[in-house]
Amino acid sequence: MKKIYTAVICGFLCLQIAIAQNGTTNKNIEWKNYTDSASAFSIQYPDNWVLKLTNERTVFVLKSPAEIEDDKFFENINLVVKKLPAETKISMEELARASIGGVEKKYPNFNLKHSKKVSWLKKDAWEIAYTITDNGTTAHLIQKLLIYNGSLFVSTYTAEAGKTDVYLKTAHEVFEKMTIK
Repeated sequence: MKKIYTAVICGFLCLQIAIAQNGTTNKNIEWKNYTDSASAFSIQYPDNWVLKLTNERTVFVLKSPAEIEDDKFFENINLVVKKLPAETKISMEELARASIGGVEKKYPNFNLKHSKKVSWLKKDAWEIAYTITDNGTTAHLIQKLLIYNGSLFVSTYTAEAGKTDVYLKTAHEVFEKMTIK
């Protein structure tokens, strides 16, 4: 009986440690704001992440803090905005299929996790989750796709495989805090 009790206590403590490490609440995170007037897009992001403004097509890249001193892979979130030709008539599902096809072609080891209709930025959108391996690194990506006001918005969370959950909750919060006008 003592062994069972000890096992239950150890299991409970391990569960509490796992929750503390992986399910960390984001209540203590300070959030910064960034607004891109050209694409009428705003984002809130944790103050310990680095915001890098890139070019007119990739609006920004958000880089996670280093997990260890010599971290070589930083989980990140980016936003790409592309103006579509006026005559573009494509559904979100067709866009998702085309995107999946393009990634499959480029990465033969592509592994689709899911492709589904979602709400993002208070609009009908699409989410694709998949893994790829590039230059020996396997990454898990979650992409949000949206066509709005003649532009394609694609935001992607990229995480090193096996570490996806480290910042997954934060990534979802960043996605939820994005706004578009």
